[in-house]
Amino acid sequence: MSNKISGGVYFHAVIQGRNITVQLPPQITPALSGLPAASRTFTGRHKDVERLLEGLAPDSGPQRAVLVAAVAGLAGVGKTELVVQTAARALKKPGWFPGGVLFVDMFGYDTNRRLSPKRALSGLLRALGMPGEHIPHDLQDRSRLYRSVLAAFAEQGRRILVVIDNVYSAEQARPLLPTDGTTAALLTSRHTLDVGARLHDVDILDEHASIELLRQALDVARPADTRVMDTPQDAAAVARLCAGLPLALRIAAALLADTPARPLASLARALEAEHSRLDRLRREKGEAVRAVFDLSYQHLDHQHAYLFRLLPLNPGPDLSTETAAHLADLDPIEVEQLLHDLARAHLIEPGHSWGRWRLHDLVRLYADEHGRTSADTDQRTKAASRLAPTT
Repeated sequence: MSNKISGGVYFHAVIQGRNITVQLPPQITPALSGLPAASRTFTGRHKDVERLLEGLAPDSGPQRAVLVAAVAGLAGVGKTELVVQTAARALKKPGWFPGGVLFVDMFGYDTNRRLSPKRALSGLLRALGMPGEHIPHDLQDRSRLYRSVLAAFAEQGRRILVVIDNVYSAEQARPLLPTDGTTAALLTSRHTLDVGARLHDVDILDEHASIELLRQALDVARPADTRVMDTPQDAAAVARLCAGLPLALRIAAALLADTPARPLASLARALEAEHSRLDRLRREKGEAVRAVFDLSYQHLDHQHAYLFRLLPLNPGPDLSTETAAHLADLDPIEVEQLLHDLARAHLIEPGHSWGRWRLHDLVRLYADEHGRTSADTDQRTKAASRLAPTT
């Protein structure tokens, strides 16, 4: 790849100019097919995939003003898999993305592995064929060059799909988003991000899809295994105890695959006890529901964490903003903002009516664990007594 630039200002090996001509390599670099493999176990997301595909289609008319879709949802709900499945299908459609796909995992919620936009752009530019010595040092210059190269690919009929996975904040994502009006992008985050994107929230699976995911995952691991089909009531019980969370369902299927003689009823009984359910939903290091929730919880400040730990004290399926304010002994206006922040992080969910909030079943267990651990600090007994008059 070579650049021809005139009438500009020179910064290191890469130049910001008024007139930039980007000469692309004659062949698509292998790095433009770096999408992770789509899982063979994927179900219950047909409408989600179709909705995302609608925004990726080329020349879909003036009604499509946004080419970026931001997919958000609870940890473990399957955001990455949804985006990978969507991208894989989009790449198979003739003429949609002849330039291939760029994929980057930003590791946004892992403070030890999190990629800065600057570092991510270095990898993306190299994937686009830019020699290392031509990659500028500054973030702004890297972003400009990256966007220029994407635009050049698009102009030459080699439109690229950019997939930005596991983003923590808008600041981490913005420099990586294309701006040429042709290149499309999909990004995932546990937070609802304000990046000028079309927002797409991913919900948990219903019971039918949850059972089907169990069946598919077990079938891949043990093709002759018929336990899900043979004992549908026990499969339904496991699905309900996993609360429709794909990560939990996949772990449950892996546990069943480890022990082919184990009845589904045995796993259901093991998951029934709330105090140990999160302990049971783990297989190996990193393959645990509690571990992915930890990555979200550790980013909460004191006030958000305090309120989050108290919410499980409410006995009903949801609670009002006023009840949360009584629990926390805080001003309702302040509590409402804290609740909105927790919902934006998908640690809680808006209820069926305005001003009401709910927790996913497994998140409730997780929050309650931390609440019990911090009972003295949070004055949990007093909080529970404040709740009584409001119920």
